[in-house]
Amino acid sequence: MVRFSLEEEGNPVGKKRIRGGGSGDKVCGSASTKKDKKRRDEGEAVPERDEEEDMCVEEEEEEEEEEEEKGGDDVDEGVIGEERGQSSGDGNVCVRMDPDILDCSICYEPLRPPIFQCQSGHVACSSCCSKLLNKCHLCSQSIGYNRCLILEKVIESIKIECLYAKYGCRKAMSYADKDAHEETCIYAPCSCPVPTCTFCGSREMLSAHFINTHTFFCERFNYNQIFKVEFRTTDPFRALYGKDGHLFLLLNNSVANVGNALSMACFRPGSLKHEFWYELTTDKHNPISLQLKSSITDITEWKGVYPMKVFLLVPPDLCTPAGKIVVNVCIRKIKRASIK
Repeated sequence: MVRFSLEEEGNPVGKKRIRGGGSGDKVCGSASTKKDKKRRDEGEAVPERDEEEDMCVEEEEEEEEEEEEKGGDDVDEGVIGEERGQSSGDGNVCVRMDPDILDCSICYEPLRPPIFQCQSGHVACSSCCSKLLNKCHLCSQSIGYNRCLILEKVIESIKIECLYAKYGCRKAMSYADKDAHEETCIYAPCSCPVPTCTFCGSREMLSAHFINTHTFFCERFNYNQIFKVEFRTTDPFRALYGKDGHLFLLLNNSVANVGNALSMACFRPGSLKHEFWYELTTDKHNPISLQLKSSITDITEWKGVYPMKVFLLVPPDLCTPAGKIVVNVCIRKIKRASIK
């Protein structure tokens, strides 16, 4: 696996920077004041330093002592592998690499085979080569016939972890496939819809958080069964918790002098095997009964924006005298292959 980390230009690996009181950054040396003292005690010559250099080595010494006290837990394995020439222990080599060299310099999309180069070594993706009529965008030489096989092998050998690994994703993919995977990753974080709450986690983590922290806003239900939901006309939403752990929001967009627009959303990222449909029906005891059947919108966060395409408009006359809305809800879980 290749580890990526951006490096500052002119800052060699293994050296630390501090902010001095003079002009800009200072690069610390490798000596320490304790070592100098030991050398003096042993009668060895010690190089002279000014105050700024002494401050630099003293701070480096303090940082080294802090790292030793922590047991070295904060040391980057990728740096160790690079500086000492060691592998990661599983047959893979840890190196530093600027991710920009893996992107096409024209469209800035990740490079993927076939990759073409001109005689000067400038590379471009196959799509851009066609658009440029097989002429290099930098030197105008012919491009689009000579493949850069070395870079193709490097890109094919790179395996990186998903951005959402900390939320449970264990998939390793090529650099070229990283963006496509993360757009549909089922472990992408979901944010809590309660305005005063800042929780963010995977779908499972959000469902557990909501049940444990915001029980007042949540109601449990069984799929394919009709259940009644009652809420105030001013409530922005009502949370519904399925037996399989999915968290749904019955959204309530209150429009003055018009009524309440009801719609449904589900917290789940990515493309899953099932699709959800819902049915909303107003209380049949009223002279007029309204009904809506529609698919449920997938979301990862909700910030007060209501869907405008599909909704059930409940007029004020169908609300209870206490200013509440009563609807019968049925949520169906259907395999995508069976949906027509």
